[in-house]
Amino acid sequence: MYGDRGCNELVFHDTLENIYKILDVKTIDVAVRKIGNFTYDIICGDEGLLKDSLPSAVTDKDEVQLVGNLLLVNHDEEGNFTSLTDEQIEDLGKHLVMAMMAYRGDTRVYGLLKGVEYV
Repeated sequence: MYGDRGCNELVFHDTLENIYKILDVKTIDVAVRKIGNFTYDIICGDEGLLKDSLPSAVTDKDEVQLVGNLLLVNHDEEGNFTSLTDEQIEDLGKHLVMAMMAYRGDTRVYGLLKGVEYV
C-alpha cells in the first residue's frame, strides 16, 4: 500500500535494499497482523510516526495499527518472504477502503486497510 497512490501488486527480490527503496524508508520492521481470513507479514517503515505519515492500517474501531507505506507478504519455512495467494489478494480487497484526511494543510484521499487485528 502506498498511501495516496493506493494499492499495487509488486514483484520484487526481497533484499533489504529493494525493500528500503519500495517503502522509501531507511529502517524497517515486520509486523504480523490478521486481516480478514488471513494472517500476513507486514513490512513497514520504522520512521512512520517520525515522518508524520498518514495511517495505513486501522482496526474495525478505527484505531491506528500502522502508518506509512506497507508491503504485505507471506513467508516460507525458512523465513523468506513469499507472494500472496490469489485468495489472499481477493480477501484484502474487502478490507481496502478510501479515506479522506486533512494532511499538512491539504485534504488527501488515500487507500487504507480496515479491520487489521493483532495476532
